[in-house]
Amino acid sequence: MKRLQINSRTDNADIYLRSAMTEPNRKYKIAVEKLTVPARDSLVLNTELFSIKRRIQNGQELTDVNEDLPLSAQYTTFTPIGVRSMSDMVFQMNDFFSTFLKRIVTKNIPHDGAIHQYAVPDMYDQQNVDWFTGVVNAEVILGSMQAIFRSDGQIGFKFTPEALTLFVLKFTTTGKRVFNVPYSYLALDDTSSFSNDYVTVNLPLYDTASFDLPDPMITEPVLYFSTHSLFSHMQYRHELAVLTSVSLNNKVECDEDVSFYRHELASYRFPDTNAQIKYKDILYRRLVEERQTLYTFEESLMTHNKYILTGTDLQNFHIYLVSRTYTYQDGKYVQTESPYLLGDDEFYSITLTIKPL
Repeated sequence: MKRLQINSRTDNADIYLRSAMTEPNRKYKIAVEKLTVPARDSLVLNTELFSIKRRIQNGQELTDVNEDLPLSAQYTTFTPIGVRSMSDMVFQMNDFFSTFLKRIVTKNIPHDGAIHQYAVPDMYDQQNVDWFTGVVNAEVILGSMQAIFRSDGQIGFKFTPEALTLFVLKFTTTGKRVFNVPYSYLALDDTSSFSNDYVTVNLPLYDTASFDLPDPMITEPVLYFSTHSLFSHMQYRHELAVLTSVSLNNKVECDEDVSFYRHELASYRFPDTNAQIKYKDILYRRLVEERQTLYTFEESLMTHNKYILTGTDLQNFHIYLVSRTYTYQDGKYVQTESPYLLGDDEFYSITLTIKPL
């Protein structure tokens, strides 16, 4: 039995051996004995999900002038980067909200009674301080808009009465799907719910509906929870695959109404983070997860990734490391493949065993 170890700093490895590993007229069993790859941001969205807009009066045209707040788009638009778990998502959302809130209170938020539905709450009065370290009453301000999570993978939004009078969330198509928001806007209505549409269409203009807050106004924070679990949306058949030019028997994969033929050495699901919810006292809970910087797949000869080679010298061939995901397109999930990107100082290693029969 022979072993062949391949180390590569790129997803595409070209192997040229000085001497043949096999004889042309014999049969061999080739197996993937070990595969080690650096952990990358494998469960990514990397697309805009929602933005924070100004709540405006009924009958006003929805324009950037009316809706936008006095901050650049990078601070009012949420785009998750490199999300690998629910905790990543919640952390990035809360970091986005906190940065937005600290910056917005250092700006003069305009108010025009003919355009804006409610006056600017005292909490958000302009503070002439450094946004990062000097905000007064920062803990209360940062608590006015937050992301929260449940142990079943559902993410929610928390709004205080002050935030509800000033802000609405506008979701993209992807954001509506991920958070299961029925409309493009998330805004509280006069029934103290988020179940009605904030805007009505009257082409060519988009007008806000008669959309008042409850009277009397609520005095406690309001929560909105998605009815979709983020686990199912982010971990749907996400795989690492090792493709090759070696003449293996084709693998056939059937997926709904589509089938694929592959020269594939192996494919693996990425390991779970083993998320655990631990409760502290009565009101608090703690999320504990395991994170890896290195994935190791296969560590013995007891593997299902075994193939019979016939009439090949296994001297010059190629290996391709790909990330296989399902992306939501036109109402269904579509399988896509992209190179498994490695960092500047990273490499992956794969060990093959070759045994004559």
